[in-house]
Amino acid sequence: MLETGKIKVIINPPKSLFKGYNLINDKVFKDEISVLDFLSFSKKYLKVLKLVQLNEDILNTPLNKLCSIERIKIRLAYYLLKNTQELIIEKLFSKLTYGEQEYFKRLIRNLVNKQKIKIVLIEDDMDFIAEFVKEVILYVDKEHYKVINDFYDEELYKYVKMPKTVSLIKYLESKGYKISHEVTFNETLKAIYRGVS
Repeated sequence: MLETGKIKVIINPPKSLFKGYNLINDKVFKDEISVLDFLSFSKKYLKVLKLVQLNEDILNTPLNKLCSIERIKIRLAYYLLKNTQELIIEKLFSKLTYGEQEYFKRLIRNLVNKQKIKIVLIEDDMDFIAEFVKEVILYVDKEHYKVINDFYDEELYKYVKMPKTVSLIKYLESKGYKISHEVTFNETLKAIYRGVS
């Protein structure tokens, strides 16, 4: 599906697209078994726990008692232990705090760059996506998609909410300011400063 070491974002995919794949999400575990029982099929579980920034204290916690962020990390650990070379992460980031989002951006980049894992994000939180990737695959219906690598492409916003940074720059442009098209928060602030001063 993807080249090694790549991240792709897919918006509005048909449900059949990932049939048979294991999706990483924050759904509550129904199992009452401990994290240790869940991950102990591999001797590498302590190393992988460290990779997803969990410590050994969590090992005796029942799966159904984990908080949202822990569930996500345990699912990531599980699929890493299964030696999965392709992870599909489904609509997680809008539920996370800014700090948790930043943590997952770093973790995902590490998995892609150092571990050479392919990652597909099924996501429509454009504020998160715009600062994280350069390209999205937008499904306009079950069979047709469009690759968008310009976050100022109006076609994209027929399907998802515009990121705040893009919205702000478009507003300032409507008021007559000439501002470069940026999407990351820091670069947007710099562009506004240059364009307004």
